[in-house]
Amino acid sequence: MTMIGFMIPLQMGTAFVVEQVFAWPGIARFGAEAITTNDFNGAVGVTLVISVAVVVMNFIVDELYGVLDPRIKLRR
Repeated sequence: MTMIGFMIPLQMGTAFVVEQVFAWPGIARFGAEAITTNDFNGAVGVTLVISVAVVVMNFIVDELYGVLDPRIKLRR
């Protein structure tokens, strides 16, 4: 589970390289173009979307620990 939590941000980071090399449209390419053209709002938007995705994935991994491992108690 921990490795899955680390792999999501890694895949988002490598998306920047892959989308630039193969000229695929996507959020990473938009983010790279926003940075190179000094589009502040676009760069902040891409950063916000990726940050929220990483936080949500980490939250899901933390919650799955309690579901999959009975030794961990969920405090509610």
